[in-house]
Order: sequence, then structure tokens, then C-alpha cells
Amino acid sequence: MTIAEFLRDMIRKEGIVCLKDGMRINGYLADFFPEARRERNAIRTAISVGCLSGFARIVKEKDRTLRNMKLRQLKDQLLYEAWLSDEAADYVIATFSGALSIPPDHNCAYVRKNVPDGAEAKDKAEQILFQAGPEYVYQYGMELQKTAPHKHQNRIASLLRWAADREYAPAQRELAHLLEERNDMPEAFAWYQRAADNQDMEAAFRLSHMYSASGDVKTAAYWCEKAAKAGHGKAQLSFGIMNQYGLGVPHNQQAALQWYRRSCDQGNEEAKTRHDDLIKELHLVFR
Repeated sequence: MTIAEFLRDMIRKEGIVCLKDGMRINGYLADFFPEARRERNAIRTAISVGCLSGFARIVKEKDRTLRNMKLRQLKDQLLYEAWLSDEAADYVIATFSGALSIPPDHNCAYVRKNVPDGAEAKDKAEQILFQAGPEYVYQYGMELQKTAPHKHQNRIASLLRWAADREYAPAQRELAHLLEERNDMPEAFAWYQRAADNQDMEAAFRLSHMYSASGDVKTAAYWCEKAAKAGHGKAQLSFGIMNQYGLGVPHNQQAALQWYRRSCDQGNEEAKTRHDDLIKELHLVFR
């Protein structure tokens, strides 16, 4: 019998509130799983930071995406409040998720009494989502983007805008990309600018493209160089091209070769081709 199975049997017999008795749980685990010292310690730590009440809320959640989001929140709590390792946090999550996977006919009164339905459930989901903060609102928006982008396109835009307004750079970048796809270029430009100012290098790279398309090659080079120096592979290729042809920066063939090499090191085949072609060109020139 695993620890998850042991805890699940307890819940079936006594209800989910039995898990709040941390001393009793620790005693049982020590008696029945003497060899599982690391696992017992992880569970005891999880109990000490209120992890079980978090699982009690998660087991009631009907929305799969929100449930996954709350599990990620719970793991963050275990990592940063309980100081558990990533491996130990994953073990705790897996153990209690298994323990709370109870068939409907065995749901205890505590859970049944607190399950909202209909509009109330939706309102509660909204409340949980926005209380979690912009990072989780953004993650939920991106989950919807993966699963049903056309069905939820207005909802996705609304979620991204909420997180973007709170200066969460990835949301600002994705909102800009969404607006760019809708051909709303002025607002897309504004959000790329805000995201780049917040050190999002993908946004800086895309902003560089927009400046270049507008004819402002110097500003395009500024943002491209910033992204390239931060390790953005495509920006390194683009900045190499700028150096090779003097676009917004002085002609500098050696700098171009260096940026091509850095981009090539990240697996960019075009950068390799350009690097090799430039080497041949320079070899012919200096023969």
C-alpha cells in the first residue's frame, strides 16, 4: 500500500477533515511506513504550511484549467514557504492528488456541502483567478489559447489585458502579439514597447521589427542589440545582418561574424549559412 492509498482510505472512512490532524497523520506514517523517512518529512512540512486546506479547495474545483493553476500555486507555496525541493514538492502534490481522487459515491459531506454550482461556481472561479495575481491570470489565458483560441478569443484578450495593465511583461507581449494579428498596429506597438521596457526580450525583438518597418533603423538596431546581448537567438542573427550591411549601426563585418556565431551556437541554421558565406566573401576580398 502506498501513502496515497493509505490517506485515501482514511478520507473515505472519516472525511477530508481527518487530514487536518497533523500529529495523528505523522504517527500513522511513522508506524506504517518506517522506511519512507524523506516522504514523511515532506508531508509533515506540507501540513505545517496549510497545504491540506489548499488540497481541500482544489478537489472541489470543476474547471480543469483552474484546478491545474491552483496546483501550480500550491507547488509554489511548498517551494518558497516550506522550502521543499522541487522533487519533494512534486511528491507531495502527487501523493495528495492521489489521496483525493475519490469516486463520487464516496465524497464526504465536507466536500459535498462546499461545492458551488452554476453561476456561483463561475463567480468563485473568477475570484480565485484574479486574487492569484497577474502571473496566474496570464497562465490561464494562455491555457485557453492552447485549447480553444477561437471560442475564447475575447476572453483571452480580456485576461491578457488585465495582467498587462498590472505590468506583467509576458502578458503585455502576448497581448501585443494578439493585437498585431488583428492588425491593430498602433496598440500592438504600444504594448510591445511597455513589455520591452519591462525587460521582455522577445518583445524587444518584435519591437525592433516594427521600428525597422517604420524606417527608424537606428531605434530598431538599439532594441535588436538589447535582445541579442540578452541571448535571444533570432535577435543575434538580425543584429549580425545589421552589422554586416550597416543598418542602423556602422558596417562591421567582424561584429557580424561574432553575432552569427552566437546565433549559430543556439542552433540557428540561417546564421550558420550567413556566417559561412561571409567568411568566403572576406576570404575572396583579402586574397
